This record gives sequence, C-alpha cells and structure tokens, in this order.
Amino acid sequence: MQTRPGGCRRGPAIGVIAALSLTVSLAPLSAALATASPQWPMYGHDSAHTGNSPVDGPVTAHLLWKFPLPAFQANASPVAGPNGTIYMPTDHGFFAINPDGTLKWKKWTGAFAAPPLTREAPAVAPGGTAVYVWKNTFTSGRLYALRPADGHVLWSFNVGYATYGSPAIGPGGTIYIGAQPGSKQYGDLYAINPDGTLKWEWHGGVAGCWIESSAALGPDGTVYINHNCRGLVALTPTGTTATVNWARNVGEAWNSPSVGPDGTIYIGNSDHYFYAIKPDGTRKWRIPVRAFMYDSSSAISADGSAIYRGDNSGNFYDFSSSGHTSWRFQPADHGAIFSAPVLSANGLVYFTQAVTKSSDPSLYALQATTGHVVWDYPVGYSEGPPALGPDGTLYVAGGKAIYAFR
Repeated sequence: MQTRPGGCRRGPAIGVIAALSLTVSLAPLSAALATASPQWPMYGHDSAHTGNSPVDGPVTAHLLWKFPLPAFQANASPVAGPNGTIYMPTDHGFFAINPDGTLKWKKWTGAFAAPPLTREAPAVAPGGTAVYVWKNTFTSGRLYALRPADGHVLWSFNVGYATYGSPAIGPGGTIYIGAQPGSKQYGDLYAINPDGTLKWEWHGGVAGCWIESSAALGPDGTVYINHNCRGLVALTPTGTTATVNWARNVGEAWNSPSVGPDGTIYIGNSDHYFYAIKPDGTRKWRIPVRAFMYDSSSAISADGSAIYRGDNSGNFYDFSSSGHTSWRFQPADHGAIFSAPVLSANGLVYFTQAVTKSSDPSLYALQATTGHVVWDYPVGYSEGPPALGPDGTLYVAGGKAIYAFR
C-alpha cells in the first residue's frame, strides 16, 4: 500500500461551507429504492441506479489512502460491502481491499489476455453473502459468485460473449446481467437466482446485437435495459419468463437507464439530448445538451426532483424533473465526463473526468443545489463512477490506483 497526506487543489469557500447545510431533500424512498442502504453494493448504488446514498460524503479532499493497482482499470468502478470491504476489478485481476487501504485478497491476477478480463463494476449480494463478478474475454464470459472472506468461487454461470454492463441485484437477490450468447450475438438478458441457477432469460431476437448497459428496476418491478438494436426495453418478469412491455429507440445504446421514485426513466444519448421517459414508454421530455453522453447512468435526488449527469465535452448538468436545466458546470479544462455521478445525503454530487485538454483529470465535488465547486482532486483518467462507503468514505478509481477520501 502507498499513502500520501491529504490535500486538494481547491478548498471550499466560506459561502460554500455554509451551503453544505442545504442538503438534498430526503423524502421517503419508493419501492424502486428499497434496495438502497448505507453500503454501495452495485453500480449506481441500487437497483434503480439512482447514485443516491443515505450517508454524508466528504466535504474536503482529505486523502485517507491510495492503493496501487497493477494495471489500468478501464471503465470499472469500486463497490463497497456491508463491512466496508472495497471490491475492484482491473484488467489484471480482481481485488478485495480492507477499509484501511490494505489488501484483503486478490484473484485472477496476471497478464492482459490470460486470465480473462474483469472490467465492469461487481455487485455485493444482500447481507454480504457473495460478491458477483463479471469475468470475460471477448469470446466468452461467466458470472462468478465469490465468497467475500477469501474470494473462493461459490458458483459460476455461463453468459456467453462479453458485455459492458455491470450486474444489478433486485428483490430477492435476483441478479440481472446482459450478454451476447452464441456466435450471432442476439443481446440477451439473464435473471439469475442467488444460488447460481437460471431464473429466466430474455432473448433479444436480433442477430448482430448486444447489450452494453446495466439493467435498472422500476418501482413496480419492471426491468429496463438498453439494447443495441431494440433500444430502451421495458420487461415484465412473470415467474420463469419475461415479456416485453414496450421498446423505444433512444439512440446509441451505450448508456444505462436510471429510474426515479415516480417510475420515470432517465437516459442520455448520442444525439445531444437527455431524455425522460414515462413508465408507459412515451416521452416525458428531452433537454438539449452540449455534447453526446456516453457509457453512464444518472444520479437522482431521493424525492426525484433533480437529476445529475455529465457529457463528453465536460459539461455537468442539474436537470429538473419538470424538464429544464437548473444549472450547468464545466471545468476550465473541459475534461470529458464518462462516469456516473454520486449524490450524498449532505447535498454533494461527485464525478470524475476521463480526459482533459491541459491537466490531470480530476474528481470533483459540487454543491448539488448550486453547482458550486466545493473541492477537486487530480486522480488521473477515470471512466468509472465513485462509490460512497457506509462510513462516508468516498472511493474512486483513477489511472492505476484507488483513492479513498473522507
């Protein structure tokens, strides 16, 4: 482990510190957010991918520790289990890290091509009974359930060709993962029981297509997935099968949906618009943005009134649920934002940059109500979203390291 003292390029001004008392409204969580907890168990925090945590985040860039990784971590991101263990995939293996920044265990470490890649965010089962890891090459892939204590394989499930989506965990511990099974790559969605058996499989039905997004669940149990050929698809699980409610073209299928407490689905696009889709599949509104949006979901306030998302020219937006932009922030270096944001209970929103024009890409903390910068810290290239642990520690992967701030 390597450590260095905490510090930041920009600290909070007095007015911003005062503004920290203006927290995001914490209205009662809907059924869609019932899986939310102080831990950060999966991509987007919960099964609706709201990026919304019930714990306070760091108000200064105090660096607790920095854990070196053996390789660039691509678009993966850390997750945090109920005991604070951080789980992180990289191109050269999978790592479990203790809350103090020491190594707990590692698995599948090696060269880029062998063993297969582990590049997407993992997921932690309810109660911390297992860690689900999507491990793949570009010709085959399996979902693994690992024992949190030591990484022992509990079971694995063959899901075929590679996908870029992360596993999502729904009610009853059901795991949802999209893939491209078979040589024709139809783009299928699997629902897998916690014991590793198949619950149901939805067949995309269009050859040459795939699923790059993570599945998100609505308040009524509807499963949403962004399919590369069929668009945004709403599925209703019915026992051992799933039926299509509707499918809507929302452009490039690189983005993962997020679902608000009223069931509205929010998703970015490559056509320079951000979309709000009603639960019946009709468009609620769309708002123009400055650049295309890529490979990410959004953060949503607990009452559903505000939605946060960045674009590829470095603009970060606060969208109102009524269909307008409350504020827009752009760092001076215009660094592209690929990561999904994190929203804390004390009203801060965090995101990372992928690339910049003139400086090291940074982790930013903004005041959610105003867009004012509270602090920023250079962490290097990062496509993956941060994660907020159960004790309020913020974890972010940048370059070849994980940073912990509190």
